[in-house]
Amino acid sequence: MIGGRNALVVLSGSMFSLWSASASAAVPNQPAKPCASSDLTVEVYATGGVIRPSLADSMFESPARTTTTGAAEQDFTARGGDIGFNNPWMPVVEGGAIVFPCRFFGIGIHGGGSWSGLPDGQAISPQLAQRSSQQLTMMRLSGSIHGQLPISRYFVLRATAMIGYRYYSLGVTGVGQREALLQQFSLEPRLEARLRLPVAVPFGVSAYVGGEVISQPALTVGGGLFLATDWPSPLRRASRPTSPTPPEVPLTPPPLLMSPFEPSQTPVPSETQAVPTQAPVVPTQAPVTPPVDAAPTQAPVTPPVDAAPTQAPVTPPAAPVEAAPVQPVAPTEAPPVEAAPVQPAAPTEAPPAAVVNGVAFMDLAASGTVNIQSDVLNVRSSPSRTGSIVGGLPKGSKVTITGVAPGWYRIRFKDSVAYVSADFIQRDP
Repeated sequence: MIGGRNALVVLSGSMFSLWSASASAAVPNQPAKPCASSDLTVEVYATGGVIRPSLADSMFESPARTTTTGAAEQDFTARGGDIGFNNPWMPVVEGGAIVFPCRFFGIGIHGGGSWSGLPDGQAISPQLAQRSSQQLTMMRLSGSIHGQLPISRYFVLRATAMIGYRYYSLGVTGVGQREALLQQFSLEPRLEARLRLPVAVPFGVSAYVGGEVISQPALTVGGGLFLATDWPSPLRRASRPTSPTPPEVPLTPPPLLMSPFEPSQTPVPSETQAVPTQAPVVPTQAPVTPPVDAAPTQAPVTPPVDAAPTQAPVTPPAAPVEAAPVQPVAPTEAPPVEAAPVQPAAPTEAPPAAVVNGVAFMDLAASGTVNIQSDVLNVRSSPSRTGSIVGGLPKGSKVTITGVAPGWYRIRFKDSVAYVSADFIQRDP
């Protein structure tokens, strides 16, 4: 147990460091408030256990004194090992009260004792052993400092340092009846566990282990019951900083399926969009009237007129030449020409839909041959295995392909549009 003193001290220091860190990290970005008026708790407890002191080298002393008759009593000084008390196991009971001004720290007062400790070794001095009693008692009164860690709603881990006064009493005989005492200052660290029972009030069981570390080495182990006015709230884990959520990117629908044979950048209109069709305009020609031969006419010649008068000598005018009169041309009626009747434009068939039953077709002008193991290839009204069968093509027949889609060909069948499986059509090169 002597070698365990440093371990208990280190354990106690570690527990206090852990409580301090937990208290500061419980609520991040806020000033620490380890104590508040609402955290005040009073606890009473009672425990039972065993204590095993190391008394082999401890001195039990009873100084001489004068009796009432004036006779001097005999001194008694003996080591624990001389009278057979080396490391006796002694039952111990203890009780006390603890006040917690906050949920992490508290102070208390304790009292306890042990009785009927019996010798556990062979007495070295038979004379002293004959004068000493065969029973050893212990009494202790101490104060305490507590630090606790509320793990959950029902479990608390606590470290305690008990500081006080302890003495062992051994009855001896001589000229008078008196006691030999072993008195010492006591410092005992403990590690305790509190388990609350699922009842309305904070009531539960406890267990502890500790040891004397200053004067008289001793190991203590025990457990008991406790009753408190409140129960500390459990620690909360520090919230981790969350990274900002990236903005949501709208999903772009995938492009429609394009034909691998004729790549095109023009999107295929959906099934619900109407494909505008324009009837070809047949130009009409008006009837041509044949030209009518007319007699040539000669326009009268007008003599030129001098713009400005000159002082040239005057020449007598020549005799006027009379032009032959122009005979008017009698109008001739052209024979009526019957205009050719305008033929009405032949109705044009609308191009097949680009999307049929969710299957997108690309236009393709090609031909192929039916290549099938059986005799007839089914021709369907839609590109689907469940489409109605509108006819059949015998093995080796030629087909005119007008469109292609994954797994299907659109063909010309009996002056209409039909669909066949592409697995059984061999395209011509």
